[in-house]
Amino acid sequence: MVLRAMPGSSASEWGSRLCSSPSTAPGTGTPEIAGFSTAEAVTYLRALRGIRLVGCDVVEVSPPYDGAGQQTALAGANVLWELLALRALRP
Repeated sequence: MVLRAMPGSSASEWGSRLCSSPSTAPGTGTPEIAGFSTAEAVTYLRALRGIRLVGCDVVEVSPPYDGAGQQTALAGANVLWELLALRALRP
């Protein structure tokens, strides 16, 4: 995970990269070692409540690499839902 201030942003605006572990989300073209579990990613995102979310996306969900239960697709959908909730709960 990388947290950094975006150019020209205030102290409350941050850029973040959140990587899932290939053990919990194998359906990706570029696996990252020591990534977050889905539970850790959701906990991290929920801790950001109150930030000013200006943009977000979910990338690298590849169904051909996903397992039978499509755990990567489910993890991606849950992370995106949490990001949308952050936007909705914005003060």
